[in-house]
Order: sequence, then structure tokens, then C-alpha cells
Amino acid sequence: MTPRALRAASQRWAATRRYQRLNYAVVGCLLVMFLLSVALTFTIRTIDGDSEAHLAESTVWAEVGGSAEQIVVILGRWSIDPEQARADLTRALDETQHHLANVQGREHADELGEFAAANRRLTRLISVDGSTATDVNIGLASLSLTYAELASTAATLAGDLAREAVTDLGNWFRWIQIVTGGAVVVFTVIVVTAILPLSRSIERSLKKLQNWQDLSARDTARRTLRVQVTDGLDVAETEEKAFAVISRALRVAAPDHAAELLLADSSQAHLRPVAVHPVRGGSGCGVIGPWSCPAVRRGTTMVFDDSKSIRSCPHLAQHEAPCSAVCSPLTFMGQPMGVLHATGPVGETPPKDLVEDLTMVASESATRIGTLRSFAKAELQASTDVLTGLPNRRATEDRLRALVAEINTGAVALIEIAGLIEMNDRDDRAGGDRALKVAAESLQSSCRAGDFVGRWAGGEFVVVVPAASAAAARPFFERMQDDLRAAFDRARLVGIEGHVGIADTHLATSVRGILQLANAALTTLRQGDGSSTVASDEVSTASRP
Repeated sequence: MTPRALRAASQRWAATRRYQRLNYAVVGCLLVMFLLSVALTFTIRTIDGDSEAHLAESTVWAEVGGSAEQIVVILGRWSIDPEQARADLTRALDETQHHLANVQGREHADELGEFAAANRRLTRLISVDGSTATDVNIGLASLSLTYAELASTAATLAGDLAREAVTDLGNWFRWIQIVTGGAVVVFTVIVVTAILPLSRSIERSLKKLQNWQDLSARDTARRTLRVQVTDGLDVAETEEKAFAVISRALRVAAPDHAAELLLADSSQAHLRPVAVHPVRGGSGCGVIGPWSCPAVRRGTTMVFDDSKSIRSCPHLAQHEAPCSAVCSPLTFMGQPMGVLHATGPVGETPPKDLVEDLTMVASESATRIGTLRSFAKAELQASTDVLTGLPNRRATEDRLRALVAEINTGAVALIEIAGLIEMNDRDDRAGGDRALKVAAESLQSSCRAGDFVGRWAGGEFVVVVPAASAAAARPFFERMQDDLRAAFDRARLVGIEGHVGIADTHLATSVRGILQLANAALTTLRQGDGSSTVASDEVSTASRP
């Protein structure tokens, strides 16, 4: 071999050695990247498994919180329909037990114990006979707050588990990005074919978890708002205070929309705004009556994108500028009560969260306002005399008891309608009832602002003149007696007359004592004593018709 051939062979050998070392390096790097990819794949699968486990447990806790929230809503309907509420509570308890059985992990033993204790207590209470028992109602009211707190706790646990899954996956994702970033500089092909697809898969998983976390946060906010609205309405003992709570709720539920609550009056013919958005103001709905509102007629929430659209509510055309709107009806026991109306920019579909929040506020408002009105109606019926429409004996006793407790002097008159027995014998009670109605109307028309008139028993009425002595009130009662006589004459009630016995409240320390004084005056009048003077040492005074 010549020296030239030897040099050529040596050069080829050297080049082959370099290519061989490069191949070894490439193969070694590929092997390392392969092993790294395998290790990362198994790691991601493990992380995905842990994240899915956290996500599944978070979902279970979210379902537990939903069941607890359902129990709170059902407990709010206990006073309206105890039997239906008891059946609904039984089903809700079964669902809660089913969801709690799916909770994994020993770290939630305390929360499970709280739910178990509340479920046992609720099971005992709803199994008690007599749905109106005071101790049962008190226990259910206490449990309503307990389940509201448990629902909030379950929602918080669901959010924490979701965030834990997102945080773990995010930390691993950042670590993988650092490793793959260095590998990209040297081995672009390997990164493109292996690492980047894996990174995109992780990003998709992370995005899904982030979206779920956002949904969980919105659900938690909605449940929190529901609990706040429910609690606020529960402590509002009057409609005016309930309207103030609804106004504050509109600020949270629709922060960027004008909104107002319109309620029907007692005639169910007109709607009037009773609560408006404290910042954005009212939405200016021009609907006149409940049945003029399409949402009330359909009994469902309606959403309009453009007030100028063909399918839009005709009342939206009355707004000064085009707008979008949400209309959620208020119904109670199948009866329309009003509508919750909110407006926004034209062409923008109201967000789903806004629609759901306003629907929730409308539902809770209808339940509370309807309950307040039912209680007020029942209380009015319980304190009103059916025949005359005046306050009955119980309400009269309450007014006299309050008068005794006051420091100022008052005058009380016991008015006896004479001749009712003879008229009932002649007219089979119809004439006596008519005489009592005439007497009630006359006494009411004779009373001034601040005076009180109520039916005591049979043909007896009680009139209270506060802050006046018997002597000072005597001319007033004499005019009242004259008006009563004139009313009987106009009604052609022959043989019917009114006797008035007057007493000073400062001469007695009890309702019974006051009425005894007034009755003593009537007794004096029946015995024919025509005395008409009032002195401080006299027990009572009477006037003869």
C-alpha cells in the first residue's frame, strides 16, 4: 500500500470513527429521551390518576352540598305543607346518604360525622307525630341553619379538592416544560415528535380542570348567594324589610344591569315597583298588570336579546333605548305575584349565570313574600270578628293590656246594645245581626284617629280613647251615643238602643279591673241612676240615652 493510499484509508477511518461517535451520541440521546418519555408518560398517568381521584371526590362533595342545599330549601317549605315537606326530606336524606357513602379518604371524617349527626337528628324530627309541634319546628329551624353551613362546607371542600388537583398538575407541568425546553434546543425532532404532544395533552387536561374549577367557583358563589338571600328573607318580618333584602340581592346578582321587582296589589290588577337596584336603578318596565306580562302568563323565566325584535316582549318597546332583558315571574301556591325585570345592552344575550341568579332571587322572594302575606291574612282572620269586621275579643284584650301598661291615662267605654234578644226572637237572629253591623259601622265612623273600637261579646263593644280621662272623654262618648241612636233610626231598628259605661284606666291595674269599672257604670245605668258626673273618687260613670 502506497503512502497516499494509506493516508486516504486513515482519513476514511477517522471519518468513520467520528460518524460512529456521532451515531453513538445520537442513539444514546435518543435512548435517554425514550427512557425519559417513558418515565414522563408513567408519571403523567399517575398524576392524571391522582387528579381524577381528587376531581371525582370533589364532584361527590359538590353533590353532597347540593343535597344539603336541597334539604335547606325543603325545610323552608315545612310550615306551608309539612306532609309534602316530610316526603321530600326523606328522599333528600336518602340522596345525601348515598352521596356520603361515595366519599373516599379518612381526612374528611369530621365532615362525615357532622353530616351523619345532622341526618340522624333530622330523621328523628321528621318522624315525630304532629307536624305543627313547637319543638319540631324549632328543631327544624335550627337544622336549616346547620344544613346551610354543611352545604357551604361541602362546596368549600369541593373547591379545595379541585384546586389541589389543578395545583399538582400545574406544578408537574411547569417541571416538564423546563425539562423539555432544554431538550428542544438540542433535539428539536424529539421534542416535536414526543414532548410537545405530551405537553399539549397536559395543557388540555389542565384547561379542563381549570374550567371545572371556574364552574365550581361559580356554583359555590351561587349557593352562597342563595343562602344569603334565604337567610336575609327569613329574618325580614315585614314585606318592607324583605324588599330591602331583595334590593341588596339585586346588586349582587346583577351588578351591571338595571333591575327592579314589581308586585301586584291586593286587587291583582296592577303592578308596582317595590325594590330596585341600589346602584343601577330600576329597569322601567311598563307592564300594567300581572297577566299582561308574558313571563307571568307562561310561568317561566324569559330572555330577550333585543327589545326591537319580532319575538320580543311588547312592553320592552316602551323603553327609551333598545335593550336586552330578563323577566322572571314570582308565583306562590300557583298564584301570580309579580315579576323580576332586568335590562342590559341591546344585542348582548344575558349571561346564563345572570339568568339563574335572578330566577333564584325571584323564587326565594316569592316564597318569603307569599309566606308573610299568608301569615298576615291568617293573623287578621284570627283577630277579626266575622260578623262586624271589628277586632275580636282577643285583639281587644291585647289593646286593653297595652293601655294598662302605658303610663298615660286612658278612657275605656263598654257599650251595650240593648233590645237584641227581643229582636232575635222576632226576626230569627237576622235582625240582631243587622243591628250589630249598624252599631259597628256607627262606632267606627264616630272614632277618631288613634281611637280603638272592638267587639267584646254578644251585644257589647269596647271603645278606647287613649291619653284622656273619663271626664274629658265623656262628651265624646255622648256624641258617639247620639250617632248610634241616629244610625238605629235610619236603619229602622225599633227598640234597639246603646248604653255606655265609662271607666278611667288609672283606677285599675288590669284589663279585668277596667271592664269591671265600666260594667259597674252600666249596672248603675240599668238601675235608673241618671248621674252624669265624673269625679276622681268615683269608680266609673254612665250616660243615659
